[in-house]
Amino acid sequence: PEHVKGLGVMAVACVGIAVNSFAAWMTTDRGGGRGMAVRAAFVHVVSDLVGSFGVLIAGALVYFTGWWEADPAVSILIGALVLFSSWGLVRDGVDILMESVPAHIDVEQLRCDLLAIEGAEELHDLHVWCLTTREYALSAHCVVTAQADQDRVLSDMSRLLQTKFDIHHLTLQLERDNRREHEPEHF
Repeated sequence: PEHVKGLGVMAVACVGIAVNSFAAWMTTDRGGGRGMAVRAAFVHVVSDLVGSFGVLIAGALVYFTGWWEADPAVSILIGALVLFSSWGLVRDGVDILMESVPAHIDVEQLRCDLLAIEGAEELHDLHVWCLTTREYALSAHCVVTAQADQDRVLSDMSRLLQTKFDIHHLTLQLERDNRREHEPEHF
């Protein structure tokens, strides 16, 4: 194989470091709300930046020591870095496509918290899923007592879901438990 020209590799790596440093600064998600595409661009640019440092080191090893095997060794490490750094993005993308329950939400705890609201008796057809990496949705049917103020129950449930679980896309259907209204009274 043709031997690597260490000096040329180092020069190109320095240009890559400069360009990727600027690109990393430009794609930094400062507000924390620009989503998966910006995060993917940032991860890609940072991987390129780290790769450029690796290429610089490999070029220096080839130029100063003559160890030309440094170039393929660094290439393998860069490939491993790209796989490792993209894993989180792939996992998040699959969660969105599969409409998975968000990792930070314990559905059983959510169910218990909703049932702890005064007037709630039963919860069924509960579904929680990812819309995006930072937006979550919920739909559920809740049976409330015959005496419950449905507006208050709905308001309490909405507040709980938004503040504790960060779920803002809600579909809550409340149903009255009319069984007790029709039961004969016993004296």
